[in-house]
Parts: sequence; C-alpha cells; structure tokens
Amino acid sequence: DVYWASSSAGWGSVQRDFTVNGNPIQINGVQYGKGVGIHSYGEIVVNLRGRAERFQADVGVDDDVSSSEGSVIFKIYGDGRLLFESDVMTGADNAQQVDVDLIGIQKVRFIIEDAGDGGINDHGTWANAIFLPLKGDFVSEMRWASSSTGWEAIHLDKTMSRSDIRINGVYYGKGIGTHAHSEIVIPLNSQYASFNSYVGVPDDVDDAGSVVFEAYADGQLAFSSGVMTGADPAILAEFDIDNVNELKLVVSDAGDGTVAD
Repeated sequence: DVYWASSSAGWGSVQRDFTVNGNPIQINGVQYGKGVGIHSYGEIVVNLRGRAERFQADVGVDDDVSSSEGSVIFKIYGDGRLLFESDVMTGADNAQQVDVDLIGIQKVRFIIEDAGDGGINDHGTWANAIFLPLKGDFVSEMRWASSSTGWEAIHLDKTMSRSDIRINGVYYGKGIGTHAHSEIVIPLNSQYASFNSYVGVPDDVDDAGSVVFEAYADGQLAFSSGVMTGADPAILAEFDIDNVNELKLVVSDAGDGTVAD
C-alpha cells in the first residue's frame, strides 16, 4: 500500500497483492491476502526517511510455478547495507520469515535474484509484507523549553542553509539544522524510554566544519560523539532516557573556531 520510488521486474510487472501472473498469493499451499509479486531480477525501492522501525514478511516462490521450478534469493538493503539475505528458495520450499530492524534507515531496496541458474519461472513473492511504524516523536515536532544557536536560526527538517538534510550523501527526511555553539532543551517528563538520532556535519559545507555532539539527561552526560567533520559519515546517538525529565542537546565547536560548524 506504500508509495515506491521505483520498481522493476525481469519478466512481466511488479504486482500489488497478486503474484506476477496476477493470481492470488499462495506459497506452498499457504494463502496470503497481501503482498507483492515479482520476478527475478526484480527490485523495489522505498524511501522510508527514518519513519519505520521494522519490516516483516514471508518470502518464497509462489504456487504459480510447480514445486520443481523456480530458484531465487531475496535480499534487503538499507542505505546500501545488506540487512537480509534468504537461502536459495525453490517452488518446493515453505515461506521463510523476514524480520528486519529499520531504525534510522532512509532508503530500503527489496531485491529478488535468480540463484545462478537463470531466471526461468523465478516467481517470487513478498507475502504479508509490512512496515511497522516508528513509535515515538520527532524532536523537530516537539515543544522545546529553550533553544539557541551560534549563527542565524535553528531550522526544522532542514540544514542551516535551508537545504534537505544529507550527511555524507545519505538523505534524512527529519532532523534539526543548527550551528555551534547550540543548545536545545526538551522537557520529557519521564514519558520516553530511549533516544535515537543520527548526527553529523551536513553536506552543505563539504569537508569543512568540526563539531562535537553531546546529550545530557537530567544534567548527566548521556552521549558524546567525539570530533566530527564534514568528511565523516553520520553516527548513531542511542541512549536510555527512561524516567528522564529533561534532555539537553548540545553542538559545540571542536576547539578550532566555529566557521562552517
């Protein structure tokens, strides 16, 4: 039911809630009301923009082909990194369950490949495929107690240059653009269990800039990134905030001034 950035199939066309032949989805006798039918080599690209927590599905060769036909491999890539690879699957196999962590993933690619013996009858199905939504609130959508920045103004879901957020080529749909020295104070009132965010210097400044990201939970240091520059990939800030009343997010210069920070 979600929008795809792109899709392709090695034969026919990608089908929503049907097999690639247009029949109801069935894998080794088990019927499914939802899913995606595809043929190797096939690929579906979805822009998640960090809004999904997990992906779940049953994958297999659908019953459009006999038990002696078809041989495929299913793969999932998140932001270019392999997250899942199935065994070689044939028409004789039961469906294989997929359960993949997608926290922080911006773009996901679903791929079906032949198993090295050509693509004849390689009818694959992502059955009951579903994204589980991220549970929580984006900081850019919350009410803050206070905020400050060392230059201009903080921007929500944009960089300081009012551009889309990209760190080392990776796009992020949500976030906060700020400049050292910056502080954002957020009242939590013990309502949250954990904090997750990718941090880094955006591509607006190329390889320039040098900053340190820190987070304080009720005044105690909960996270420190170390020095980061425009040449570095984003890193994941992840820490417990159970029973925390106030969170302070800090961006400071790395001791060499604040130009392009």
